[in-house]
Amino acid sequence: MNRRSVVLSVAALAMLVAPFAPMNVVSAQEAAACPADVVMEVSPPTADAPTTVTVTLTPEVNIQPATAGELTSFHLHYFVDTEPTAASSTIPTGEANILHSASTTQDLGELAPGEHTVTVVLGQVNHTACEVRDAVTFQVAAATGGAGAAGGASGPAPAVTGNAGIIEDGYTVTWGMALTAGFAMLFVGAARRFAVRRR
Repeated sequence: MNRRSVVLSVAALAMLVAPFAPMNVVSAQEAAACPADVVMEVSPPTADAPTTVTVTLTPEVNIQPATAGELTSFHLHYFVDTEPTAASSTIPTGEANILHSASTTQDLGELAPGEHTVTVVLGQVNHTACEVRDAVTFQVAAATGGAGAAGGASGPAPAVTGNAGIIEDGYTVTWGMALTAGFAMLFVGAARRFAVRRR
């Protein structure tokens, strides 16, 4: 195998592996430190939006989706009827009762009638929990007259980012990886043919 075919093979391998490398994952050393002087207040749902809570941060904080990869940003984690993650711990992903969001007004989706507790935790871009948090407990009324479950008319349940907020659209990423892998295989095949012809 000559030098050129080795270089082409390494380049093709790099093209094949690159889509699988996490692009927006940042370490705790790179992410902005959790703010110490921020106060969070979570307001309960209203009659007009019976499953929507609102968060106020004072002073304001740079809130962005984790997918933005902005090292100085933070996002919110809504723990619905579950214990929140301790400060300095990584907030789990892929759990239906933990919503990762960049919205300070969050629809929690359809909730059963009865009492619910939502704890909101500020998190770093890498999903590390900060001390900044607050909780609210509220009642969801039973449906009346066959109108469906309370909160059902408030809209669809929000998407849960079971991918640590790294990927916005799984289909787009899957197709992107498939296309890149296909091009890499074509490139390897062409490199092999070129190497065979040169012999």
